Amino acid sequence: MNNLFVSLLPFEDDNKSGLPAHIYRIYTEEFNPKQPMKPVYSTDWLFYMPKRDGVPVPENLRLPPNLFMVCKGLRKITFDFYTQEAGEWVVSADFLNFLQTNNLLKEHYEISKLTILTTTGKNLGEKPYFLLRLFKYDNELVDWENCPAIDADRKTGINFKFYPDLSFHSGVKVPEMLFINQIAFKHSFIVNDNIKSLMEKENFVGFDFYTLPDFAEESQKRIDYFKPKT
Repeated sequence: MNNLFVSLLPFEDDNKSGLPAHIYRIYTEEFNPKQPMKPVYSTDWLFYMPKRDGVPVPENLRLPPNLFMVCKGLRKITFDFYTQEAGEWVVSADFLNFLQTNNLLKEHYEISKLTILTTTGKNLGEKPYFLLRLFKYDNELVDWENCPAIDADRKTGINFKFYPDLSFHSGVKVPEMLFINQIAFKHSFIVNDNIKSLMEKENFVGFDFYTLPDFAEESQKRIDYFKPKT
């Protein structure tokens, strides 16, 4: 089986270069310059939950075809991939085209064209962006009981495991790209070495690749960094 690599957002907030570590933002169907951070929804699309509402997304809960992402305190964005919530990706048109051209995560997500604005209505997007909402996960492909696991540092109150390797159920054809909605991987995607190489040639901005063992080690370092000092 090909080696697997995990994407991880940059550690340091590089907001001046358009690579924020965190974005204070809302999604809205209409931009209101008088109350820019007050969202407008015409349906309950924001409250869709795959486990509760089923897959694919019911028609009344689907994303609108167009949305605004209004950001507070952000001056610039340059990334091709950004995620802040599990299964919610903001991607450039180039990144979306890469997924579609290479038939990756097919039938895993729905799409809304995204206009990214400041609270004053200035367009932040130097290129076209889209919101992808993933509703299909690849968790069931993994044989979790036979995966080696490392406990995260419990002193932080975070109780989960890192996986320096993944075992898949017998007979599973492992996709070239996976999305696993599991706490260790919820802000990442996983690819084989072929897709990693192709993505690196595209010079996508917004993530670095790690091997599974290195991903576990780096994630633990970040937990330690933010761990309360005693």
